[in-house]
Amino acid sequence: MRKARYLVGIGLIGMFLISFTLIAWAYPTYLSIFKTTYDIKAGSTLTKAGCTVCHVSKAGGPKFNPYGTDVRKQLTDANTKQLTKEMLQKIEEVDSDNDGVFNIDEIKADTLPGDPNSAPAKVTRLHINAMTPAPSLDKLNAAFDDKIFRAIKNDNSKVADLRMALAENYLVLQVKVYDMSITMANADWDDALFEIAASMPNTKVMHRLVFQPKTDGVGDVTLYLDGEKQAAPTTIKWQSSQLKDGGYEINALVPLNVLQIDPTTPTFMFEAATTALVKAGGKTIFGSLFGSAEGYKDNAHFGTIYHLVVKPVTAP
Repeated sequence: MRKARYLVGIGLIGMFLISFTLIAWAYPTYLSIFKTTYDIKAGSTLTKAGCTVCHVSKAGGPKFNPYGTDVRKQLTDANTKQLTKEMLQKIEEVDSDNDGVFNIDEIKADTLPGDPNSAPAKVTRLHINAMTPAPSLDKLNAAFDDKIFRAIKNDNSKVADLRMALAENYLVLQVKVYDMSITMANADWDDALFEIAASMPNTKVMHRLVFQPKTDGVGDVTLYLDGEKQAAPTTIKWQSSQLKDGGYEINALVPLNVLQIDPTTPTFMFEAATTALVKAGGKTIFGSLFGSAEGYKDNAHFGTIYHLVVKPVTAP
């Protein structure tokens, strides 16, 4: 009996060691496939991350980050434990960690596709989420929980934060401008502007909205259709307010048809910038989302916004 128990014990230990060996072998194998697929260099952020490219823990284990969850789903859907290059490629145009940047763009920039706190400093493509239904202006903070949150920068530092989403017929925007030089000394920020510009792909036609915030919560907004100044439609809903430590905040619901964005196509070209008037007909660009130096003149350096195709609905 003792011999039988001894043999069973040895057998269980052997099975455990074999299982442990298989699990330990599986993680670096998956990682090596990832590194080979994307030619990950030694010493890079992705190489140093090791198992945390997909796992929560550096030691691997059963808990996966958002990117790892998407990789795991590919394996489950294919009913296999063998990861392939093709599986990884299927989730390249996915924003696993919901930081607004596609997985492939993060990998190319040597940032972590499963970590929302790791994203490229400069991007040319962003993914934005959809909201249903369109929120009211005073509910934007709650509506934007876990939604895209990107920095508007100049050459050296962040000057503003921008959240954006698509909601039914609206482009939903929230910008917080921190740079004190933009707010100027005037209580009504007469020299401060926030502007957005959009155009459809493969066209030079550009439409632009310029917001001039006021401390009373309203302010002025001007529309430029292909360079021609127009009266802004009253369907644009927006308000501005002063931030506690200086700067200003703008919340806006902009009908897509104002910027002539077609919501039934998956992309549009876009730029957002904080500016200040310096003299009649001139301006200084303090910071922009995609780095356009003259985004008010042309769309040559606009970024591409990717979004879920939505079916237009009757505006509320």
